[in-house]
Formats: sequence, C-alpha cells, structure tokens
Amino acid sequence: INQAYQRVRVVKVFTKKIGQLQNFLNNIVAYSQIDNDINTKNRLSKELKHIIYNPILDREGELYWKISVVKDKLYTYPIYITEQFEIDDNNFYSDYDIAPTQQTVGTTRVPILMYHHIEEVPESGSDFAKSLYVTPEIFEQQLAYLVKKNYKSITPKELYNLAKKGENPSQKSIMLTFDDGNSNNYTNAYPLLKKYGFTGIFYIISNKKLISIEHLQEMAVGGMIIDSHSATHADLSRTRSANKLYTEIVGSKHTLEKITGKEIYSIAYPGCVANRNTYRYLPQGDYLIGLSCGKDIDHSPSRLHALSRRHIYNSVESLKDILSGKL
Repeated sequence: INQAYQRVRVVKVFTKKIGQLQNFLNNIVAYSQIDNDINTKNRLSKELKHIIYNPILDREGELYWKISVVKDKLYTYPIYITEQFEIDDNNFYSDYDIAPTQQTVGTTRVPILMYHHIEEVPESGSDFAKSLYVTPEIFEQQLAYLVKKNYKSITPKELYNLAKKGENPSQKSIMLTFDDGNSNNYTNAYPLLKKYGFTGIFYIISNKKLISIEHLQEMAVGGMIIDSHSATHADLSRTRSANKLYTEIVGSKHTLEKITGKEIYSIAYPGCVANRNTYRYLPQGDYLIGLSCGKDIDHSPSRLHALSRRHIYNSVESLKDILSGKL
C-alpha cells in the first residue's frame, strides 16, 4: 500500500484470491495527506469507526461487504466474518428514513425496482429516453444504500411464495429488475450486483439478445436470474394471433431456458402492457408471476399476473421515497 494509505492500518485482512484482494484495494478508504494535527487524527478515527453493521454475505461465502461513511460518501470493503457481524433478518418493521405509507391489508410489501440502462445519461434524446438511464456511480450508491439499510434482494419465485399468501418478508426486501437486456447490464450492472451481494433479474428479449449467449450464461452461473421479456418486444395487448402470442410468451421462455439451463418463473411485459388475452398464456408457460409497471409496492394475491414495478431514477433520494411508497 503506497503513500496514499499512510497512517491507515489494515489489520488481519486475508484473501485467497487475487480478485478479492483487488476489490479490497479498490474500495478501502484512503487518506493521501494526514498531518500531525490532533483534530485531523480525531476526525480520521471517528470516520473510520463509523461502520454500519449491516453486512451482506459475499457469494464466495467467506467475506462480508461492510460500509463506512466518510465525508458523506459511502465506501465498501470486505472483511472476514466473525460472530459479531450478523445479518438482521427480522427488520421489516424497523425504522425507515422516510415514514412508509400505510400498507394495504392482505398484501405483500416488496418494492420491485425497474431499471433499463446502467450507463452515463446521453446528452441527446427525449426526457423520457434519458429517464431510462441510471449512471454506474448512482447505481452503486443506490446499492450501497440498500446494504446500509439491510435490504435483501429476492427472486421471482420467492416473491410469488410470499405474495400468493399476502405475507410480508421478515427482512426488508426488494426485487431488482432490468429490462431489455442492454449490453451495459452485463458490463456495468452485473459486476456491481456481485460486488454488493445482490441478485438481479434480467428480462431478456429472446430473439434480440443484446447480451451475448456466453455472457447470459456467465450471469446465470454468477447468481443472476435470466427471465423473459417476450420474443420480439411486441405489444402483447395488440397481438391477436394465437401463434404469435404463444411464441412471444411461451416460446421465449423455452429459448432462454435452453441457454441458461435454469427454469424461468416470471415475464416482464414489453412496455408494461398486457391484457386478459395475454394473461391466458401464463399458465401455458408455467409462469408464476407477470410484471407490469405502476406506483404500488404492495402486491395482492389476486394480481400475481400483473405486479407493479417502480421505475428507478438517477437519484438516491428518489429511491428512498420509492422504498417507503411515497413517490
């Protein structure tokens, strides 16, 4: 560790893999200039001790990602597990930064977060098109916030098992979804999800794969979920042909399952649009849930075919509102 890390001592940090060591070096908080002023030393001591005890288990099974706050910014670094660091898996009713809205009786409260591009916002284009972008920096801050608040990411099957009974999870939970399968989902979103120990659900257009088959397979092996976003991104509510609907809904599922070797349990409707005719094909594809869009974060057992997802903006503050059902 070079002079940028002077006077900052890291004790008993071990690693079995070079990748883990690189992650550590990339994320540890460093101070390049620390003088002998006692106030500086005190501030440094307090900031480095300001650790949030809400770790998330790394997929390697040995490291926890911890978060520290330094100069109002969130940083992560890995440590080995000890008995004092435990996940609070019974925090659903714990305090929120923003007081949550009243939950509808008999529903399941799990915000389903919807992303499209994890990339720098383009300078040109409509406001709507730009709203589909969250920068990698903001996305990482959002993930760090979720870790800080001890949120757990759940899968479509896990959500189904809760929502069919109208039950809440014991731990604050979210579902992280990504539409269209844009290449930046692999290059930018996937590494950050792995870094913070979250599972992402990637809704792929089976006949228009913007992420290569090899990368989809890598993501599936890496703990991500590859589910259907139809075959061609057609407007399913305006599709009249039975064969076409079958191909879009059921055929896309079979195509993607052959790629990943894993069963698909959910479909995200293109443009968030579907109707009764669309819903008829879900049982044929053995789908458990269908995803649309909306403002609800509470899910009714009677609406498993059209669950609401919240569009996520390029802001951490707006995410806080969404998690509480405010925005």
